[in-house]
Amino acid sequence: MFLLMMIKAEEEKDYLLRFENNLEGDSYENFLEKQYTFGTIIIKTNLSKSAKEIYEIYKSRAAIEQSFDVLKNLLQQDSTYMQNEQALEAWVFINHISMMMVYKIYTMLKQQELLSRYSAEDILIYLKYINKLKIDGEWVTSEINAKTKILLKKLNIHIT
Repeated sequence: MFLLMMIKAEEEKDYLLRFENNLEGDSYENFLEKQYTFGTIIIKTNLSKSAKEIYEIYKSRAAIEQSFDVLKNLLQQDSTYMQNEQALEAWVFINHISMMMVYKIYTMLKQQELLSRYSAEDILIYLKYINKLKIDGEWVTSEINAKTKILLKKLNIHIT
């Protein structure tokens, strides 16, 4: 059994919103009964590891599916539209590099013990707003917001 406080807070918020909107079946009494289960993940296994280690193993398996989801949705790489073999090979190669980057980000999150707070997709969303701009013939990095700077520092990623 593993408790994730961020998921717990999100589930409590969602439940209370349903309660405020008078959706059927939700009441404050039900909330009081269910609040102890919010954010709890239960995994049955025969592994002799800690709850945290088992959760990380589970999350790494989910990360594989999430990586393909990132390719399809965030990077919009689910259709090739290629008209010749060389273009298709290039497209597959770029997707392979993209997947390697996603797994690198996942590994960094795992090493810094940030998997309970962030996913590889979260990091890509933060990073996609960092741009290079050409001003007066010189390339400069766009402004990076404070949250992204903190995250980059935690992951030891240097944007130059």
